[in-house]
Amino acid sequence: MGKTEKQLKQIGLRLKSYRELKGFSQDYMASKLNISSSAYSRIERNEVNLTLGKLMLMAEVFNVSLEQIIFGDDYKTDAMLAEENESEYKLKLIESSKLLKAYQDQIEMLKEQVDYLKGIINKK
Repeated sequence: MGKTEKQLKQIGLRLKSYRELKGFSQDYMASKLNISSSAYSRIERNEVNLTLGKLMLMAEVFNVSLEQIIFGDDYKTDAMLAEENESEYKLKLIESSKLLKAYQDQIEMLKEQVDYLKGIINKK
C-alpha cells in the first residue's frame, strides 16, 4: 500500500470516527450528502473518490475543518499556531510578572533587614 493510498484510507477512517463521535448514523450522513446509505458506506471504506464539495459538506456537518478531515486532528493552520504562540507568550509574561513581584518583595524584605541591622549597629 502506497503513501497516498494509506492517506486516503485514513480519511475514510477519520470520517467514520467523526460520524461515530457525533452519534450520526450512516443513513443520516447519506441524507445530508444526498446520496444512498450504501454510497456513504463506500466512502468510509475508501471505495470511492470524494469530490471536494462532498468533503467540504462533511466538514460542515461534523463541525471540523476540511484540513482536519484530510490531515487529521493534529493538523494546525498558521492561525491556530499563531494563537497557541500568543497564548504561550501571555503565560510566560504572567509567570515573569509573578517572578518579578517575588524578587521585588524579597528585595524589600532584605532592605528592611539591612535597616534593622544598621539600627542595631548604630545603638552600640
